Amino acid sequence: MNSKIVRTAVWRLAGLAALSMMLVAAPADAQTATGTVRGQVTDAVTQRPLVNAQISIPGTGRGALANSGGQFLILNVPAGAQTLRVELVGYAMQE
Repeated sequence: MNSKIVRTAVWRLAGLAALSMMLVAAPADAQTATGTVRGQVTDAVTQRPLVNAQISIPGTGRGALANSGGQFLILNVPAGAQTLRVELVGYAMQE
């Protein structure tokens, strides 16, 4: 299998597995409620953490870099459903 094809197909952002998403809304006004998104990004083939992957929430100006374990934390995320965008050189961008 061509390694470039594998690389572009190996992102795994699984709300069911490695990427746990937790939005904790503050009890304040719904328009100012925010939460936290915490998760981990890994290579789907090797299961290795994707160090320094850029995780962002489009349109919010919020984001983070994955640490040495592929883990990330984004604070002050607007309450409600959000889309995560993950980018890392050598991999295809995923949402």
